Amino acid sequence: MNTLDCDVVIVGGGVAGGSLACNLRDSGLRVILLEMAKTTPQINRGDELAPCTVRMLDKVGALPNFFKRGAEKVTRWKAIGPEGETIVEVPLAATTYPPHNYILTLPHPLIEDALIETATENNGVEVIRGFRVTTLIKDPNGMAVGVAGTRDGAHWQVNAKLVAGCDGPRSQIRQQAGLHTEIHTYPYEYLMLTCILGPGQPSDVNIEVWGAFGFCGFFPITRGRVRCPVQAAPGEMARWREIGLKKVVEELKERFPYFKSMEVVDNDLHVYKMHRHHVDSYVSDGVVITGDSAHCTPAYYGIGMTLAMRDSYHAAKVIRRLFQEGTALTADALKPFEQMCRNYNQFVINASQNYGSVAAAKLQTAQEVQTALQTSTALDADVMSTIYADYDTPPPSDTDPRKVSRYVTSVTNAVRLKSHVVADGFGFCEAPRWHNNQLWFVDFFSKHVLTLGGDGKTSVVATVPGTPGGLGFLPDGTPLVVSQNDRKIMAIGKDGTLSEFADLSKFARGCANELLVDSEGRAYVGHHGFDFLGGAELQPASLLLAERGALVREVADGLIFPNGTALSPDGKTLIVAESFAMRLTAYDVAANGSLSNRRVWAETPGYTPDGICMDDEGAIWAGSPLAGAFIRVKPGGEVTHRVPTDGKWAVACILGGPQRKTLYCVTAETSLSQMPKGVSRAFIETVEVDVPGVGLP
Repeated sequence: MNTLDCDVVIVGGGVAGGSLACNLRDSGLRVILLEMAKTTPQINRGDELAPCTVRMLDKVGALPNFFKRGAEKVTRWKAIGPEGETIVEVPLAATTYPPHNYILTLPHPLIEDALIETATENNGVEVIRGFRVTTLIKDPNGMAVGVAGTRDGAHWQVNAKLVAGCDGPRSQIRQQAGLHTEIHTYPYEYLMLTCILGPGQPSDVNIEVWGAFGFCGFFPITRGRVRCPVQAAPGEMARWREIGLKKVVEELKERFPYFKSMEVVDNDLHVYKMHRHHVDSYVSDGVVITGDSAHCTPAYYGIGMTLAMRDSYHAAKVIRRLFQEGTALTADALKPFEQMCRNYNQFVINASQNYGSVAAAKLQTAQEVQTALQTSTALDADVMSTIYADYDTPPPSDTDPRKVSRYVTSVTNAVRLKSHVVADGFGFCEAPRWHNNQLWFVDFFSKHVLTLGGDGKTSVVATVPGTPGGLGFLPDGTPLVVSQNDRKIMAIGKDGTLSEFADLSKFARGCANELLVDSEGRAYVGHHGFDFLGGAELQPASLLLAERGALVREVADGLIFPNGTALSPDGKTLIVAESFAMRLTAYDVAANGSLSNRRVWAETPGYTPDGICMDDEGAIWAGSPLAGAFIRVKPGGEVTHRVPTDGKWAVACILGGPQRKTLYCVTAETSLSQMPKGVSRAFIETVEVDVPGVGLP
């Protein structure tokens, strides 16, 4: 009998085992990972890592090992209905914050390889392949003390203080530890195809098609390649096996036209059966189980690996602490790991079941899909925000996703309005303002401050070399403009020359941003708080107050990307959009301009509010660039009206015109990857509304 001794033995070298190894690599513990397969299994599924998982991988230094293998970023999730219409489009930036507000995609075997490489770096975890574990070894008191098995025909025993079962849904460790579960098999199967991306198809969008023939997905995995899961009805897979892959592909081209522009690269049918289970307990004396050993769910939202890696992250935290304290590794001592994971995992399992019920329904019309979405959490941004929350976020207290779902209901119940373009030919426009019976706005790329007259003609008022941002007007009519890169507020003279009004550099971090000037000539201005376009980690920012001849001061802090700002007609309430917190925040305004009594005015799940304005009923109109819509929000968060922008960014808006009943909307054809490179085409659009604008801007 050959023997090895270690602190922790991990059984299973898949995603759960590999991520646990990564999180224990620098713990000072001797960790051995045992994997039965001699080489990485070729699995044609499980290719997507959620934003919260990407954030964890960055913390453990694993991301370079993923990108060098060709990992791609997906920034949007789009569902297409049976009539070819877009049902829902969810920008991932609306569900989490930068710089990791994307899904990372990579073929599953390469994900496993990247994790193992990270775990073994710097003489970290020892990985032994070709080791078949047969026995969980226990002492007379029932405490696990290691495992036994075979390798290359020889018998081995690995003695350990803790055994981690990461060996899949049929886990030997789980069974021998006496941890009970029931595995349920779904009546449908998935055919997993790999295709070459068709001409003109985006490489940063997960596309799902729901319709009369069921569900099909088109998910980028590496540059130029797409994984396509196709749901097969009960009994259909047997027929497909009989007719062969070539004829199956011809059928799919008729069902899902996307296949007509793509080349299938598979040589055989890759079939995936769907299972579900959730074990009664994740721990026993000397044992933890993670990943598919503990739970399994239909692979929607790209969540299977999220569950596994989140488990491993929290298991590692508890394991590290118990070893440092010298605490016996009993089930009770290990229980905090399960407490951080069980409710979250059940929430995700429930969400995926709700999602699957819509995907499998074979809905015939767009109206049927819309109706289903009103009663389901499928593609709900609020639910996805919970699923994509940081690993350290407390788990939800309720495992029912319907209890947190607000986004889809607000979309489907809101009155839809249609805008029309009145001017274009710009780069990237912002800060629309109605002043002296004309529209004022800025263009980041041309660096111009412009006006738009009633005749549709534009005029250049000034050029701001430091890139113009927010706009406002002093009581005497003098325009003020933010110079973003210089972090200054500039006054614009009648001849277009600029003079410094205030220097914000003492407080502003990253670019200076939006501006609101009140009736007293005081300028409220925000800043990003970090290098947003450079991809830095999000940091809280503040709201500054600048007055001519006075020092700039901070009047509010702890804001998550403060953006558009509005002031009530009486000047007593200021509302600021916190874009990446997805909320509107209100303050009371004192006589000297100071702010107090901070409170949430409205949560806007699914919408990252940008430029805003107020109407006479006290509602806020807000642009949401990544959600592609302008929305009217009442106090408390009810969305009453929605102006979709047909795939364009909905940047900012202002109520103007003779009666302030014309909503001027600034839109842009761009993306998160294109905009920092100066690739954008901007438009001014308008829509007539019933309630006039009030207050500032």
